[in-house]
Amino acid sequence: MKKHYKTESEIRNAIKCHLELKGWVVIRMGAPVFGEKGMGGLLCMKNGITAWVETKSEKGKMSDGQKKFANNVDRGGGLYILARSVEYAIKMLDSIEIAYLNLSGEVAGTIKPDKRMKLICNVKDDKKSDK
Repeated sequence: MKKHYKTESEIRNAIKCHLELKGWVVIRMGAPVFGEKGMGGLLCMKNGITAWVETKSEKGKMSDGQKKFANNVDRGGGLYILARSVEYAIKMLDSIEIAYLNLSGEVAGTIKPDKRMKLICNVKDDKKSDK
């Protein structure tokens, strides 16, 4: 993985290949037809974790649309990574941990996401209370 990729396309393709080998589901996001302008180039998912990865060359700059999209992901509590190398993207994604809280709402510790974990939504059906 020490090969030096120069263009954004080379970096993006190499990140996609390396992450897929590590068990990530990676979707290449092309120019948006119905999506938001500036969307991250790769949507990466594994063990309930979803992250947007935008690739740039060493001198590449984010467009205003990309900056806005990154800000929106951040405001929504999502994960957004600006990667200028394969190594950086993998390092960042491998370092993801999930924090769990104590009864006071403080971080009690962290755990690494695992394929045995599932994110669930427990929503009760309110229709019964309408009767």
